Amino acid sequence: MTRSNRTLNRVLLALIGLGLLVGAVLAARPVLDPLLPEPVLSVLDLGTPPQDPDTTQLWIAAAACALIIVIALAWVLTRGRGRTRTAVVRPGDEIDAKVLTALATDALRTQHDVLHVASAGYRLRGARVVRVQVEVRPGADLGRLVPAVDEAMAVMQRRVGLELPVVAQLSAGGNRTRSRVD
Repeated sequence: MTRSNRTLNRVLLALIGLGLLVGAVLAARPVLDPLLPEPVLSVLDLGTPPQDPDTTQLWIAAAACALIIVIALAWVLTRGRGRTRTAVVRPGDEIDAKVLTALATDALRTQHDVLHVASAGYRLRGARVVRVQVEVRPGADLGRLVPAVDEAMAVMQRRVGLELPVVAQLSAGGNRTRSRVD
């Protein structure tokens, strides 16, 4: 998630919260007015409550809340669309991300500092991108490992038969990392 998405998410959540709060106050006004003490009513200056409550305000508040809920649902349902199960699409066939994981794992099998390899496909501005995450032992010799990962990515691309945009991410395991044989 990008920083702009986080900011936009927080602004949208704040607006939704304020809208729901205003709607709740408007909806609860006929019930709250008799319960509030006179000094609070004078500070809030809500005016005198109508003797015959008009339901127009309630319908306006309900419509505003429904609109906010629809916008929030549309926002939530359109987020996170980048990741795909299919990493590569060629004319006539598709290659799953698990296949790329197996190819990268096979190419890095001789590297003893590699604990685990995982890959995922993403759609980014209409193009496919492959992310290969390589988990390495703490204190691994990165000067030797980075060229090996580059070569593994080249081998993976040759075996697939396409020039793929690949992002290789190396991450170090913590103290509780255990060795996995893939």
